Amino acid sequence: MTRRASWLVLLLIGVLVLSGCLLSRERVGLQRVGRARVGVGYRVHVADDVALLAHNDGASVVEVSDPSNPVELAVIDTSEACFGVFLAESTAYVLDPWNGLLVVDLSRPTRPERLGTCHGSGFWCDLVVSGGYAYLANREEGLDVIDVRNPQAPCIVASYGTEGCEGVTILGDFAYVAMGVGGVHIVDVSDPESPRFVRTLSRSRPAVGVHAAGSLLAVAWHASGVVVYDLVDPTSPRYLGTIVSNHEALDVWVADGAVAVADNMAGVGLFRSDADRRVIRTGRYETGGATHDVFVEDDLIYLADGARGLVILRPVSEDENDSPPAS
Repeated sequence: MTRRASWLVLLLIGVLVLSGCLLSRERVGLQRVGRARVGVGYRVHVADDVALLAHNDGASVVEVSDPSNPVELAVIDTSEACFGVFLAESTAYVLDPWNGLLVVDLSRPTRPERLGTCHGSGFWCDLVVSGGYAYLANREEGLDVIDVRNPQAPCIVASYGTEGCEGVTILGDFAYVAMGVGGVHIVDVSDPESPRFVRTLSRSRPAVGVHAAGSLLAVAWHASGVVVYDLVDPTSPRYLGTIVSNHEALDVWVADGAVAVADNMAGVGLFRSDADRRVIRTGRYETGGATHDVFVEDDLIYLADGARGLVILRPVSEDENDSPPAS
C-alpha cells in the first residue's frame, strides 16, 4: 500500500470514528426546541421573554417569546469576553472584565442604553441581583455587594471574604457563596451592607457553581459532580445526594424541585428528587460542544454553549424523545 493510500485509509477511519461519536450523543428525556448562534456562550439569564447571553464578544439580547425561533435583538459590547449577566425586569447587569459592572436599560431591547458603571478590583465572574443589591463573585477577593437602587450610580457597599469566589445565589436572607477551595459559605445578608458569616459546607472539593430555590440547594463541585441539599433549615442544609459528573460540573440551576447541571463537554443533565428524597436523572442532552451554564424557566431549559451559543431545550416523554429535534 502506498503512503497516499495509507493516509486515505486513516482519514476514512477518522471520519467513521467521528461520525460514530456524533451519532452516539446521549439525548434522553430532553429535546432541542431552538437555538441562536450568537457567540461562544458562557452565561445565560432569562426574564420576560428576553434571554441575555454572555459570550466572547459581549452580551447578546435575544428575544425568546417563540423559543423555536430565538432572535438576536442587540449586543451589549464589553471590553473582552463577558462572563456574567443578570436580568431584572427591563434592566440588564453585565460584567465587563475591564469596565466592571454595567447597568443597562433594556426597556427598548433593540437599543440598549447604559445607565451606570461600577468599577472594582479583581475579576468578577458571576452575579445575582436581589432587593436593590447586586452580589458579585470576585474570583480573586471574595464576594462584593453593590447598591444598584440608583442605576446611574451603582456603588460597592460591602465585601465578604478574602478567598477567590466562583459563584453566588440568594434565597431569602441568605447568600450561598461558592468560595472555590474554601467550599460553600452560608452568609446572612438580611442587612446587605453588613454580610455575616453563618457556616461553611464541605471544603473537600472546589465549589465552582451554586444555586438555590424552593427548598433545594445544589452545588457544582467540578469533576466531583453536584451535591444536592435540603434547605428546610436554610442555615443547616441536609444532604440529599450526589450527582456524578460525566465530565465537569460547571454550574447548576434549581427550579420546581428539579436540578439542571451544566456538565461541560457532557452537555446538560436534568435531575429530580423522588418520593424517597433520592436524586434521580430524568434527562440528558449532549450538544456536541461545551455547556458552560444553564437556566430553567417555565419548563424550558436554556444553555450557554461554547459551540452553539444559546440552546433551548424542553423535557419530553419517551414517545416524544424518539422524534427528531427541531432544527
